[in-house]
Amino acid sequence: MSIGKALKTLRGKAKMTQAEFSDFLGTPIGTYRNWEQDLRDPDTPRLVEIANKLGTTTDYLLGIVDSRNEPDNIRAAANNGLQFDDLSEESQDKIRDFIKFMRSQESQDDDKD
Repeated sequence: MSIGKALKTLRGKAKMTQAEFSDFLGTPIGTYRNWEQDLRDPDTPRLVEIANKLGTTTDYLLGIVDSRNEPDNIRAAANNGLQFDDLSEESQDKIRDFIKFMRSQESQDDDKD
């Protein structure tokens, strides 16, 4: 599956027009249309951002896997073995942000030594 086909599939599931979907992604409509028609591809950082916003993986968008969601074991590894799928997205984001914060604090402490 191409990036364009994956985006069109996800847009269809969301029952959104191209304009609504491009607005949701924060992308100009012309740019989005080029992606969906496979005339252009988003750059790598933008592809990651799109996958995160859509709750899918870059592998799905690139056509590497057929499933739009990660297997649980991959998701657990991405969360450092922590399982918190039962929490809201907002709570999960706060946990990830806190882990990043603690890592940066430890890194700064190591630099002081």
